[in-house]
Amino acid sequence: MKMDKKQKTWLAFGILFGLTIIAIGLNSGFEHNFGTIDVSEVAITSADGKIMVGKLYLPKGVNSTNPAPGVLAIHGYNNDKHVQRPHSLELAKRGVVVLAIDLLDHGDSDSGQSVFTTYPLEAYTWLENQPFVSDKTGVVGHSLGALWANVVALSNPQIEVVGYQAFGPDDLAGSVAIYAAFGTNVIQICSAMEEFGTRQYNQSRSDWEEYCRYWIGLNTQTTGVDDGTTEFSKTYGNIAIGNAQRYVFLWKTHPGQTHDLTATREIVSFFCQSLFGYSEETADAYAKPTTYIYAEICGAASALFLMLSIIPLAGLLLGTRIFADVAQPMPEIRDELKTKQWVWWLFATINFAIGGAVYFFGANAPEGIFGNFFRSWVPDAKNIPLWTPLYDMAVGNGYTGFYVLNAGINVLFVLGWYFIWGMKHRAKGDDLGIYTPSESFSKNLVIIGKTIILAASIFFYMYGITAFSENVFQLEIRGPWSMFKTFTTERAVRFWMYFPGILFFMLFNAGIWLFGLMRQKEHGSEAKTSFIWWLKILFAMITGLVILNIVGYLPMWADISGPIFQNSAIFGVGNLGAAAGMAPMYLLQTWGFLPIAAVLYFIALQYYRKTGRIWLGSIIMAVVFTWLIVTGTVIDPTVLF
Repeated sequence: MKMDKKQKTWLAFGILFGLTIIAIGLNSGFEHNFGTIDVSEVAITSADGKIMVGKLYLPKGVNSTNPAPGVLAIHGYNNDKHVQRPHSLELAKRGVVVLAIDLLDHGDSDSGQSVFTTYPLEAYTWLENQPFVSDKTGVVGHSLGALWANVVALSNPQIEVVGYQAFGPDDLAGSVAIYAAFGTNVIQICSAMEEFGTRQYNQSRSDWEEYCRYWIGLNTQTTGVDDGTTEFSKTYGNIAIGNAQRYVFLWKTHPGQTHDLTATREIVSFFCQSLFGYSEETADAYAKPTTYIYAEICGAASALFLMLSIIPLAGLLLGTRIFADVAQPMPEIRDELKTKQWVWWLFATINFAIGGAVYFFGANAPEGIFGNFFRSWVPDAKNIPLWTPLYDMAVGNGYTGFYVLNAGINVLFVLGWYFIWGMKHRAKGDDLGIYTPSESFSKNLVIIGKTIILAASIFFYMYGITAFSENVFQLEIRGPWSMFKTFTTERAVRFWMYFPGILFFMLFNAGIWLFGLMRQKEHGSEAKTSFIWWLKILFAMITGLVILNIVGYLPMWADISGPIFQNSAIFGVGNLGAAAGMAPMYLLQTWGFLPIAAVLYFIALQYYRKTGRIWLGSIIMAVVFTWLIVTGTVIDPTVLF
């Protein structure tokens, strides 16, 4: 029996919805190791009443009569507790209790503090005092979390082992002698393509490696465990005595460490040697089987299926009586308004070049020339009441600066097109995907109003699935980095602060410009047309950011230089570039941004083809990006990057 269009839409929605739920379930299964680990969220109240939220990994059978070693896991700046899942899960599978916390201003914890405070010390005290935790404890952290792991270990001589993920061995120069005196073993994971710390922009990978070796020699000499060598992946000293040092050098970037297989195995092996007394050979073999990557794949798949499911969902809703008039045919392109292919490619290239340049300068706060308008802690900005104290999300401010400035430039393009070309050929609202001239003004307003309600319905569907995942499985819908999660009260308020600027961009750049001025031709079948449109949209909208990544990382990969954006004087632009923001914090943000943007642009083009207008796609993109930024980035009223 042949299915009609509505039945096919229901089938597509059912498959994608089902795959979303299955992926969430499998993610949960792997996180709980299919029944051998209890995973729960805990709330820790600090001395001054702040709430820190953590995820507790408790192996089955561990209790007050059968306690196990405990490890505190601390994430880096602009990350959260879930980024620490790889070694948290793998340690828990091997009988270790792990508490992965959200630092204040991150994740689900309270806000309103500087990142340099005593709260992680209180989290360690909470863990140490649990009746199911034995007298053997450790701490591991990545990036900012590594700095905190060092502070926690130096403040608690009873800690057996420290995991320091990031930077170079020079970071531990002042700590190794104290660790040796305490009887604390330490392992550090270093990256060949490290973007932070003391690594210089002109320091090639080979030079950086030699620099790290030099400091291995100094650190081991300081504690009397040197043997005349400076090798990576070698344990100096004696773990049983508690003066061991181990340094691992990976072909990774700074954030790439958190989910790296070798890094995870090294951490697990070294911690098992320190906490359980295993030999190196036994611990290495014990650490080898891992499953965390399957959990991460399932998490990313659940996010992808959830996003794709809103395409057929919109089709089903557009088929109802209330939203039927939102579904309009795409307007015909009049010959005089058709964009020639060479003109399309020219302006697409100009657009991505502008996007890359604006991201380099405009997203970079506080050094960026537009950063002051979006950072409440910048002294000059404090004289601008509009931006103080509402806009206090460091990375979110950079994104908003990028969107608003880019959209402002695009408005000039649209106005220029209209006055030079549009007026001459009597361009109308349907040519830009805004409204239907044949309908009355009130009718067009009704359609826009219904479109807003439709977009809200789609958002509540996505939010409902996210809430279901968090409440039933204690899982966000995400890949390695934050994606879909529920709002805290503080972050829900901030949604409305950041939404207008992002919507401004989506209406003009991802709406009027993309589907009006740059409207593409049909290519036969619906599937072929959608695919070609999508590829060309990606070229026009994200190529500039891709090029920034190539420029930023290819020289490091080729062993020519270091992270060149770390000191933008190389480009002759002084501190207008990336001395502390673009270099490299904002470049790293594109790693999570670009895949999501690619999917959302595909959704937006489908919505345009279903409704003949730019409104639904632009609103949904703005809602989703604001949602991701507000729930997934740091609330930071201090100057850190």
